[in-house]
Amino acid sequence: MAGYNRTGNPFVDGAVIEANDFDTEFGNLDIAFGTSGHNHNGTDGNGPKITTSGLADDAVTGAKIDSTTTVTAASFVGPLTGNVTGNVTGNVTGAVTGNVTGNVTGNVTGNVTGNLDASSATIDSLTITSGTAVTSIDTDLSAVSATDNTLASAKAIKAYVDAQVDTADQLTELTDVTITSVADNEVLAYNNATSKWINQTATEAGLQPNDAGLTSIAGLTTAADKMIYTTASDTYAVTDLTAAGRAILDDEDASAQRTTLGLAIGTNVQAYDAGLNSIAGLTTAANKMIYTTASDTYAVTDLSAYGRSLIDDADASTARTTLGLTIGTNVQAYDAGLNSISGLTTSADKMIYTTASDTYAVTSLTSAGRAILDDATASDQRTTLGLGTISTQAANSVDIDGGAIDGVTIGTNSAVTDLRVDTLKLDSDTISSTDNTKSVTIDTTAGDGSTGGYVFLKPADAGKSIIYNPSFGQLGSSYIGSSGNLKFINGSGLDFSSSEGAGASTSIFNDYEEGAWTPVLIDNSGNTCVTAASGTNAQRYTKIGRLVLVEAYFLSIDTSGMAGSDAFYISGLPYDIDGFVHASILVSVITTASAPYAYTAGATKVRLYESANSADITWSDVTSGSGLIYFSLLYPSS
Repeated sequence: MAGYNRTGNPFVDGAVIEANDFDTEFGNLDIAFGTSGHNHNGTDGNGPKITTSGLADDAVTGAKIDSTTTVTAASFVGPLTGNVTGNVTGNVTGAVTGNVTGNVTGNVTGNVTGNLDASSATIDSLTITSGTAVTSIDTDLSAVSATDNTLASAKAIKAYVDAQVDTADQLTELTDVTITSVADNEVLAYNNATSKWINQTATEAGLQPNDAGLTSIAGLTTAADKMIYTTASDTYAVTDLTAAGRAILDDEDASAQRTTLGLAIGTNVQAYDAGLNSIAGLTTAANKMIYTTASDTYAVTDLSAYGRSLIDDADASTARTTLGLTIGTNVQAYDAGLNSISGLTTSADKMIYTTASDTYAVTSLTSAGRAILDDATASDQRTTLGLGTISTQAANSVDIDGGAIDGVTIGTNSAVTDLRVDTLKLDSDTISSTDNTKSVTIDTTAGDGSTGGYVFLKPADAGKSIIYNPSFGQLGSSYIGSSGNLKFINGSGLDFSSSEGAGASTSIFNDYEEGAWTPVLIDNSGNTCVTAASGTNAQRYTKIGRLVLVEAYFLSIDTSGMAGSDAFYISGLPYDIDGFVHASILVSVITTASAPYAYTAGATKVRLYESANSADITWSDVTSGSGLIYFSLLYPSS
């Protein structure tokens, strides 16, 4: 433009556009337009008038404002389509299609399609189209306040979100979530009472737990008159369910279902029976019958016309007639005696005889026996037997003159007086009198009146004998055994009463024995100890009358398991103690023993005591595993 010289460029970033900047620039423009350029005087063809006090509405339509003068117009009504390189302090109500590189201190109510490089601006509505550059955007959101309206870049947003995720990447880190004792298959449910999300089981949350069977059912397609049923574990299918089927299913029990089906037992059908079931399995034909082979088990057999004629008889008598077995006509009536005889086995030279009523047995019958049986009289039988006249004498008056009698048995009921024999042998156990007012006397006086010898009775028991000595006139309770020793029956013995003293209670010596006994060493609690094997005859006793002498010795006593503070006992005496005891004790195993002795501690045990210390010998005094104790005790028995 001729005659126009720009004074400078005050429209730079951060610069303040003041009025004098525009005055100088407008003066130069006025000179230039006034001389040779376009006149902005408001006339036709010159456009609106430009004054130094500001731009009129719609004054700038395309030219670039490139001056250090501040645009101070109250507002730009028209669109601003050129580039603004200075500061805009008024309101722009039209669209800004150019670039604003200065500060916009007013309000832009239109669209900004260029670059907005202003450091501060109030934007009521902002639409950023694709490709439009936005500068002065917050890139750090860590310190943004709740009242900050600045824009944030995508990078800033991502950085902020990533930081938040890093610090709260689990549900338990959220302030409105409370997770406790987590288990598999739990759900997250909201609790109105606490205003928090909490973990619960499906049941606690009121949810149906996942179930394969329910899942299978959920996948089915049903219709009218259908029902579901299982085809495998947790697998369901659909099948028909008619009204008749439902009538069975709604019955309360099997009995009602049978009635519904018309199968009431005893009314519609026969109740099951094992016998009937067996019969149902048989194959029959003509002239057959069924019979049982076991309980409720049937089989088939033949049944002839004759068999039918027998089983149709009304009673046993008619059946016997059919069979040709009429009693008394065809067969012998049953008899117990005949039945017994029929069961016997006979052979040559035998006969039958009764052993009880209607009971028979077989015995031998020799020719001699038959010779007696066929005699007509008793006299003929005596003759057959070769008996003389003695056989006819009365039993209570037998006269035997001369001859010898061998093998004669005198019966238990025979009264025998003045029987004189050289040797009398008895086959029975006793010689006695049936009259208790009388006695049996055996006179050993010789015929010349002199005293006879001993009476020697030898019963059936060959091991015993009784001797009667007429010199002493006594038959005692002793006997001579098979070994030749004199023995006494229990309770009897040698009687010394003829020489007993005035204070004697008994003078009968009735007991003597020797034997072995088993001593046992014990403590107060009954614990027993183990000793090594003792020598021959180490534990023996002798009993003479009431006096008992016992002996024992013990080797290598093992005190394991014994109570050390308990007293030392010797138990297992062969007879109960009845009085004072006298002991002789030799020890080499008791450390504190000095003149030990024993005293009664029970029926069959004694306790060791040492006189020097006047104390019991205890198990702690015994040296385990060595030494010996020799023990001899004399005591009266009960």
